[in-house]
Amino acid sequence: MELKQYFNLFLETFSDYWNEIKIAIYFLFVYLSIDIDVVKVLIWLMVSDTILGSLKSIFVTKMRFNFNTE
Repeated sequence: MELKQYFNLFLETFSDYWNEIKIAIYFLFVYLSIDIDVVKVLIWLMVSDTILGSLKSIFVTKMRFNFNTE
């Protein structure tokens, strides 16, 4: 099976269970008693971090990074 087929299978499975996943997330927030305003701020921070990280990976190609500490 190719990677494209695995990805399509994952998307089909994810779309089948989307409502259940969403309900589980809502119940988690209710169980933890997290205020909805805090959740909205966290979502915006996560979205902005994802977008800025994507842009950085596209436009900053000359920077070299490694884990070598020497």
